[in-house]
Order: sequence, then structure tokens, then C-alpha cells
Amino acid sequence: MAGTVAPNIVTDGLVLYLDAANPKSYISGSTTWMDLSKSGYTFTSLNPPSYVTDSLGNKCFEYTGAGKYFDSTTNSPFSGNSFGITVIAVVNQFSTGNYYGILTQNEQNSTNSMAFLSLNGRFGTDHWSPGGRRLITAASNNQIYQVSWVVPSWGTHQDSTTKIYLNGIDQPTEEYSRDIVGNLVPRPFRVGNWQLNRTDMDFQGRIYSILVYDRVLSPTEILQNYNATKTRFGL
Repeated sequence: MAGTVAPNIVTDGLVLYLDAANPKSYISGSTTWMDLSKSGYTFTSLNPPSYVTDSLGNKCFEYTGAGKYFDSTTNSPFSGNSFGITVIAVVNQFSTGNYYGILTQNEQNSTNSMAFLSLNGRFGTDHWSPGGRRLITAASNNQIYQVSWVVPSWGTHQDSTTKIYLNGIDQPTEEYSRDIVGNLVPRPFRVGNWQLNRTDMDFQGRIYSILVYDRVLSPTEILQNYNATKTRFGL
């Protein structure tokens, strides 16, 4: 059952909203993380990350070591390659690596996957081959960011039409590799990992919240979501 969305968060097109600090989304000691959007997804794990409180008093999931994750129990609403998508995550990375998955869909399957991740600190996109778009400059470790990925069409997520924001500000990006983008396979969402047997795909750090929209959010809407959460996270 969907819970209550935080005040001033954009709700039009919202298909996933996970908030580690909201007791309607997660209760300490539980193995399930609940979606607060109307979609009502349930996430579960056999190897969940630690549930901690940071120095500002914010509750979050801390990913350290290998194989930590949360998976939705049903498939995400995304498949094919023509859909638009916006993903917004509040994260704090402790260290950097090649493909640190934040939100992903479908493990290794040539070109038919989707990932929003940290590529050696440069937040970006990937479909496995690899191919995608990323920040030109790496974000700092041990700092909380609200990262927003805005992709008008997954089939062109490598292109400059894809925008990546840090704390509400559009960032310079680059295409880091190009390959054929296949049709995304219907699969569950995964938080904090891309493939469980690949240690270079484990996120290392804290994940506070994730929002997903089935449309492109405008710069004004990205800024609205940032303003709605910046005080809470000390951004």
C-alpha cells in the first residue's frame, strides 16, 4: 500500500518512491523496503545493507562489502527503448569503482539492461555493453548529493539529450562509450548493485532515497525536488 509522499515533491508521473527514513517505507529490522508511490512496489533482500543513522540524524542504508541489494518483487514498468525516465537519488559514496550500481534493471544481458550508477565517481547511465553518458568531473566522496538523471528516450541515453543534475544544477556531461542499445528486458528494479557476482558493481556508500518518474522532469521540477529535500540532507 502506498504511503505519504513528502511535501512539495513532484508527483506527476511518479512510479517509485523509496525513503529509508520514512517509517511507512522502511521499519528498522525489516527485510522489506516499501514504495510510497501509488505503484506500491515491495523491495526485499536476502542480503540487505546495514540500516544506519548519519551524523545529521538521517536514517539510510549503508552499502559496504559485496552483494548487498534490494530487489522489487515484481517487474518495473519499463521495457523496450523508447520510454522517457527520470531517476533521482540521494546518495553518499564512500569510494569509487567502475560500475557502482545505484538503481539498475536486468543483470548482464548484452545491450538489454539499464543502470543509473557511479562510474569512478562520475554519475552516469549504462546499458552494459558498455555505453552511456556521465559527468565530466567526478563528484567528491563522503558528501551527500541529490543526483538526478533525466533521459528523454532510453534508446538515446548516451546522447547529450540526457541531463544529469547534482543538487538541482545541470552538470557538464560526456559520452564515455557508444554501442547498440537493445530493448530493455522486463525485470525487477535493483537498488545498490547491478550484478551480484561482480564486486565492481556494488555501490559503496549510503543510499537515502530514490524517486523514479515515467516521464522527463523539467529543470524547474528538478529544482523543486531539490528544494524540498535540501534542508533535510544538509545539501
